[in-house]
Amino acid sequence: MPKQGFSLPIDDWMRRGLLRDALQLVSRPEAPVWEHVEPATGRCVVDGWQHGRSPWSHAWALVVLDQWLRSLA
Repeated sequence: MPKQGFSLPIDDWMRRGLLRDALQLVSRPEAPVWEHVEPATGRCVVDGWQHGRSPWSHAWALVVLDQWLRSLA
């Protein structure tokens, strides 16, 4: 059989699983990410993902940046 790929359920993890807490942290006004990203734009990205208007990867990028900034503190 030819090689087959796989995907991780990151969207589901962000909505209901292990990554939900990280998404909740980035949604807070005091999150470190908002010192580097325009808050209104970032919230629009997260809101768009939550309502199915943008892909999970856009919101995930904000979560990863926020977690990295927290690790530097």
